Amino acid sequence: GSAFIFLLLLAYVYLASYFLKEKSSSLPAKSGFILLKVSEMSCAHCVANAKKALESLESVQTASPNFQKGEIELWGKADDAELKEALLAAGYTVSEIQRTQK
Repeated sequence: GSAFIFLLLLAYVYLASYFLKEKSSSLPAKSGFILLKVSEMSCAHCVANAKKALESLESVQTASPNFQKGEIELWGKADDAELKEALLAAGYTVSEIQRTQK
């Protein structure tokens, strides 16, 4: 009984670590400053939604949306597709992505 549960736990840990390695290998190697130009952000509620969507990604450390400028400044190592997908799911369209490695 308990040996079986232990083996299941070991298998889970092994598989989870394998899939985490797969995900992280597709990310850029270093974190950097990323500036996103985003449309459809028009209020403080939009800022909160965009921030939550981006900071829910493991590859984003911080996100600072500014609806007046239509920009989001963030620090992380997410790839372009991941950023666009997260914001599209929240209702926003990314028109431009600028990166600076630091």
